[in-house]
Amino acid sequence: MLHLFSRTLTGNSRKVHATLRAEEFPLLLPHVPDNWRNLFACAVYTAMRKGELFGLKKTDIAFKE
Repeated sequence: MLHLFSRTLTGNSRKVHATLRAEEFPLLLPHVPDNWRNLFACAVYTAMRKGELFGLKKTDIAFKE
């Protein structure tokens, strides 16, 4: 079971956003639609933001080193 939570800290206006624990992500990935799965996995495993992911080009990636 996935445990998502969201709460507001007492005496503070900062909100703690819903997050997944690292061990929960592999349980979620099979439920992501096939056409989004690679992008979603890349975002989570690299911690890249939306703009960084969509700005990637093939030349930005070193496939062989």
